[in-house]
This record gives sequence, structure tokens and C-alpha cells, in this order.
Amino acid sequence: MSNTTPQAKPTWAQLPQHYATLDGVRGLAILWVILHNTSVAEESILNNLQGKLLVAFLDSGWAAVTLFFSLSGFLITGILLDYQKNHRYRDFYVRRTLRIFPLYYAVLFGAFFILPHLSAELPRRLVLDQPQQWWLWLYVSNWASPLGMAGHVFPHFWSLAVEEQFYLVWPLLIGQRSPRTILRISIMLIAIAQAFRIALYLYHAPDDASYMFTLSRMDALVMGGAAAALLRIPAWSATLVARAPSLLAFSALSFLALFAEERGLSPHSSDTILFGHLTLGISFTALILGLATFDMSGKSGWWIDLWRSKLLGVLAKYSYGMYVFHKIIGDAVGRPFMRAHPAWLSSIPAQLIYGTASILLSLGAAFLSFHLLEKHFLSLKNKLSG
Repeated sequence: MSNTTPQAKPTWAQLPQHYATLDGVRGLAILWVILHNTSVAEESILNNLQGKLLVAFLDSGWAAVTLFFSLSGFLITGILLDYQKNHRYRDFYVRRTLRIFPLYYAVLFGAFFILPHLSAELPRRLVLDQPQQWWLWLYVSNWASPLGMAGHVFPHFWSLAVEEQFYLVWPLLIGQRSPRTILRISIMLIAIAQAFRIALYLYHAPDDASYMFTLSRMDALVMGGAAAALLRIPAWSATLVARAPSLLAFSALSFLALFAEERGLSPHSSDTILFGHLTLGISFTALILGLATFDMSGKSGWWIDLWRSKLLGVLAKYSYGMYVFHKIIGDAVGRPFMRAHPAWLSSIPAQLIYGTASILLSLGAAFLSFHLLEKHFLSLKNKLSG
């Protein structure tokens, strides 16, 4: 007879305050999105298998934003559910504002007010967006960009707009509701998002509409939120902890099946619009649930410890700044440099060096931003919240 004591089932009160494995998810997501958005790989490297795989991987990096959405929905919904105990939703909005707004608005202010006074010759993208900058200031560029407005100088800001719009409403929808009720709300919203994408496709909306509109991309955020609710239902929580390996296997197989079916992932293909976004959301949410339950159970192993690595933890810490700066650095420095050295465009080793440099430069900019600007606002969290 075994002398080991059965492990206690995790309860809502016992859920981890920090999921180390999910830092790994965030770190990998920011790597993938940077490599995607700064890529200048040419079709000439497609002549061999390695080149084809590299280009497919780079072209599919847009899916990392879906991974960010699912992760964000999981973590922030968990915070909101914990706030239910003391009705401190005001704290959520205060903390969200202090985390997101300072850097975002500092970049806009620098681009639209400071840079024009420093240079008589502005980048063409900035000139195009100047008359339409208010879309960016109001965090609604994701609705304007598919229509050709306010999406030139900061095209990647659309995802930040989606998150801010979602989190303006989400706390109001789930406030003081039970986890089971949140699950029912989530199912309804996922169905609305899927129906909205299908409608956009059938009525020949602009290609980026289904990719950027909040109503068509909210399901990944909602799925993450539903996962956080599931872990706060004791019966479900115990089942998910027991099935963690199966969740990870399902995540990998569903992602690979979609990747193989489309031979890479295209954000504008009919398959992606009709079922790809939904599949990615489900796949990534299963990944997040599987890894989170390993943190809950305290289990370890070399392949789980990879997600808890210090390197990925560093990337996770600075991921917001890296996301804000990477496209700016790529457009201002990376692409001009690579085009000045055309032989590098068709070289796989050169592409790997360029990708690494893009990551390091983005990390450096994010490090400076965090320590010179962001952390001073973050230090106000406890003072301004209850």
C-alpha cells in the first residue's frame, strides 16, 4: 500500500497568484509576433524545404496575437473574478490604465507632436495618418484601419484597441456573476463572433475587417475568460488538472491540423475566416488551460520547466513594450538595412540574424521604456487603487 497522501484538489482560494508556465506562453508569443511583423524574407528562399518552413512559420506569426488574446482573457478574467470578493472593479480600471496608457500615449505624442518639430521631412506613413490620428488616440483604430484609415504608421496598434474595447465592457458583463453564468455568457459571445465573421465574409467586407473588428476577434479573449471561470468550478477544476496532458496534446494536434490544412496560416483566407479563428482560439485556450493546471498541481518535468525558463520570463516582463516598439524599429531601421543589402534577403542565415537583431533591439527599447517611464506609473497602483 502506498504511503503517499492524495493531493488536495485545488479550490478557488488556492489558485496560483502567478502562473510561471504562462510567462513562457507570453514570451514565445512576443517572439513569434516580432519575427512575423519584421520579416523581409523573399520567395527566393522557398527553393528548399528549410526555406519553405521558415517562410510558413514567419507568415503564420499573426496567430500569436490570437494567443495573446486567449492568454489575456484568462489572466484578466481571473483577476476580475477575484475582485468579486470585495467589489473592487474600480481597482481593475485604475491598474489597467496605469499599465497600458502611459507608454501608448507617450508614443503617439512623440510621433504626432514632437517628431514634426524635429524633422521637416516626416515618414510617409506618419504623414498619411496625421489627419486621422484621432482614431489612434481614442483606441478605435481597429475599426478604421480596414477602411484605409489610421493604420499606416502604427498598424499593429489595432490589437491594443481590441483589448481596450473588450475590457471596457467585459467587467460589466461578468460583474458579480457566478463562474457557471460566465460560461453561458461566453458561449453566447463566441457564437456571436463566429456569426459576425461569417456575415463579413458573405457580404464581401474588406479583408482586414474579420481580422481587426472587435466583434470578430473577441472570441479568443472570451475563451480565455471562460477557461478562468472553469478553474473556479471545483468539479471542472479537478477534472482539468487530471487531464492536463490531454489538453496539451489536443492543443498541439488541433493547431498542426489547421496549419497543415492551410499549408501555413493566412489571416485572410476563407478557411481562416470561416473556421480558422475559432480553431486557433480553442487550440490556444487548451494550451493555456493545460499549462495552468500544471502550475496548480505543482508538477514538474523538463518539458514543463522549459515554459518556466528565466529567459521567457524576461521576455514576458517586457512583452508589452516589445510589442509597441518592434514594428517601429523594423520599419525605421530593419527593413531599410536589409534592402540596402539585397543578398541578405534570400539568405536563411541572414534572416535568422536579422530576426534575432529585431528581437534584441525591441527588448532593449522595452527595457528602457519600462525603467524610464512605465514603472513610475506602475508604482502608483497601490496609491490610486483601494
